[in-house]
Amino acid sequence: MSSLKSTLPSFLSPHPTKHSEEEGNYLRGVLNHTKSFPGTAEALWWPCLDSDALNTILVLVPGNPGIVDFYIPFLSALQTECARFNRGLAILCHSHLGHAPSLPLPFETSLGLRAQVETRLEVYDHLRQAYGSKIKLVFVGHSIGAWIALQVLKERKDVDDVFLLFPTISNIARTPNGRRLSWMFNRPIPSIISSLGPMAQVLPFSVYAWLFPTWPHAQHLVLKSLATSRSASYAALYMAHEEMETVRTLDTDLLLKYKKRLWFFFAERDDWVGEEREKIIRSLEHDRESIQVVHGTGDIPHAFCISHSNELAVQCASWLSARHVI
Repeated sequence: MSSLKSTLPSFLSPHPTKHSEEEGNYLRGVLNHTKSFPGTAEALWWPCLDSDALNTILVLVPGNPGIVDFYIPFLSALQTECARFNRGLAILCHSHLGHAPSLPLPFETSLGLRAQVETRLEVYDHLRQAYGSKIKLVFVGHSIGAWIALQVLKERKDVDDVFLLFPTISNIARTPNGRRLSWMFNRPIPSIISSLGPMAQVLPFSVYAWLFPTWPHAQHLVLKSLATSRSASYAALYMAHEEMETVRTLDTDLLLKYKKRLWFFFAERDDWVGEEREKIIRSLEHDRESIQVVHGTGDIPHAFCISHSNELAVQCASWLSARHVI
């Protein structure tokens, strides 16, 4: 365990129950938050492939649920792709506070969007303190993680680049999925759903495979860990309610102010974005030479990390190279 601790960044501690030495090219740790929203979040760290050449750290901000394990295939593939351009890239993926099944909080702890923004600001500050101002810091936000990443850019203005994947950054409640599913996020439904965790624990694993037949086995395991964790499932549902209430008017001024550092990736069809995609693009049309917008193919869905990690990793690596980030 001592070797793991020395390999992790100084602000991360080894995970108390999981041993990263057996998990491939990344290390698993925890970050103890002590400021506005105290608590412990799970983190995955991909050290750069050439330890003497570290020049860029990419920080992945998950969607909801903010469980880091969903993103392991994507981030592993991304580092492999980026190695063709730069072996000095390290990657950090940090769970939303309260969303890690392995680090349960007291049941029905209410942690919303501000908590997730504050913890990412702590991550940013830790990275700057540990690695200095010469290291490039790139934030990649998926879904609501895109909104969180933009708030980090707003408050830490020297973030080098922000990549927004399937961004839900305006009027989530008006999207097709927002209209269909928002009832699930209103009280007392989150409490009821999350209380079913013990029942989910006894379900045969084959049920998860039957419900989601196209998912890889590893992602079924992540889903089961969420379904059986009362605190994590409640935290995800509670945060979704805040998303519906908080993420409304598009912050066009923010997008235009930092237009040279932003890159958008939209799915061909995305029911968590809906017509907001065209509104975002229209609001930026007069600056399209600076705003980078990519329309994905029809087979890369909003939840790309489940089974389309390799395809998007290739695309992201090409962006990072094109922007001279790597």
